[in-house]
Amino acid sequence: ANIARCATGMPTRARHAVVARIHRAMFASGGDGNNITEDLMNSMRGKISDGLEADSVVVRDESGNGRHVSIKVVSKMFEGKSSVNRQRMVYKTIWMELEQGPVHAVNEMVTMTPDEAAK
Repeated sequence: ANIARCATGMPTRARHAVVARIHRAMFASGGDGNNITEDLMNSMRGKISDGLEADSVVVRDESGNGRHVSIKVVSKMFEGKSSVNRQRMVYKTIWMELEQGPVHAVNEMVTMTPDEAAK
């Protein structure tokens, strides 16, 4: 958000390019890159688990640098919710990682109730 604010006067396409370059520079893998992504995955797991009182949470780094992840969550809180609302609930718990952190995209998200997971 702060990065985007700095580039406010720029056309949208140029602003997105600047923000993307800054993110790449800030979160480029290397040296302790594996520790960064492991810590990031653990942090996301914890936030999802706590925020949704989840029975099970799997967050997997699909890109090796934390930019693309897949998420699988089993929670009673999903009962009676549409798939879109379930995804919104998950995104809300990890918004900071998506908005200001290294995560660029969630490649896959699976959300299930305990009954659905048992099938």
